[in-house]
Amino acid sequence: MRTLFAGILGIWFAGQLAAAEVELHLKDEQVVRGEVLAANEKTIALKTDFGVLKIPRENVANPEVLAGAPKEMPAEEPPKAAVKGGGLLDEDAILAARIKATAPARLSAKENAAIAELVGKFGDALEFERPGLLDKLRAFGAKANETVGISFRRRQDLEVRTRLIGGIALRGNAGAMPIVKETHEEALVAYEMKKAEKPDKQSFLDRGAERVLTKKELEKQAKAIADLVPELETYAAQVGGASAVLFLARTFQLRYAVSDKKDPFFDRDRDATHLLFAAVDDPQALKAGRRVPLGAVWTPGERALVIEKLIPHLASASKEYRRMLEPLLSVLLPDVHPAFAAAEADWQEWWKTARPDVLREALQAPVIENPVVKTTQEKDKPKRAAPDE
Repeated sequence: MRTLFAGILGIWFAGQLAAAEVELHLKDEQVVRGEVLAANEKTIALKTDFGVLKIPRENVANPEVLAGAPKEMPAEEPPKAAVKGGGLLDEDAILAARIKATAPARLSAKENAAIAELVGKFGDALEFERPGLLDKLRAFGAKANETVGISFRRRQDLEVRTRLIGGIALRGNAGAMPIVKETHEEALVAYEMKKAEKPDKQSFLDRGAERVLTKKELEKQAKAIADLVPELETYAAQVGGASAVLFLARTFQLRYAVSDKKDPFFDRDRDATHLLFAAVDDPQALKAGRRVPLGAVWTPGERALVIEKLIPHLASASKEYRRMLEPLLSVLLPDVHPAFAAAEADWQEWWKTARPDVLREALQAPVIENPVVKTTQEKDKPKRAAPDE
């Protein structure tokens, strides 16, 4: 009787383990939470808030949490993607699910106090002290998001806030992206305001100086603010994922709508690298024609969302922007798709039939075998534009 009871109890505990939510720590430092549906020697099926992810076991740094999970993979179910009015994928819902799935567990009082202390010290720290403080902040990962997000909100603290964001701009930390985007917008506004100031007006960043700033001093302050903009874009690329790709793509679409090389933000090589790095871990491998998987744990819904949002950009893109957009789409799109020069109507017609297939695909990321993109138009097979051409 005892043996029977122990056996039943063991089965119950195994079932509880399989159904419990676990944290998978990936070797690229991302953390994904969900219910382990199955785990064999090659693949892990993890049920998350935005669908079932299939993760290669070799990418997991803490496989011990998989003990007791069933080995047989679950039957594939038709994916459920958030769709809003008009049949378009719901961007807010898909990106919010990513943030929720990667949000940290509740902080202890000790962790909260330690993070607050680091953030407080950072504001008064000398330049050479800041890297060490950022390293300590990075050790807390996404747990520092909330504290950083509410710190240094005054416009005169914009530089400090931007530098501090470097402590949470970690690969896969989706919760950092709303902070990056908000601060980026504030930096652009601050730059335009500073640029419009005249020497007969007091600068709002001059911290109470009792004199009128010269034109040269105003220009120096404007440049200092302008330097924060690409720095924040670098942070977005470091975080990576669907939210970062969409943010950078929309930013660059506006930036290169007019090819003004006098614009302080105009740097196509830098921006092309940022856009690719947001999607893949090694843009140089793509340039060399090597196999390049998506860098983040992209769900089929996220991949489909980015494709759907960027297809219209092909019709409205400037030449500069198109040259940086096409390599990105070459990674995201299925192997067979219209030529990049095709009319928008052709792209939209193709997407009606292609979207269900993209949403149905497992997490196995698309790979690029060589620099040539297959298209539905055999007579027009464009080569992929390298970021620095």
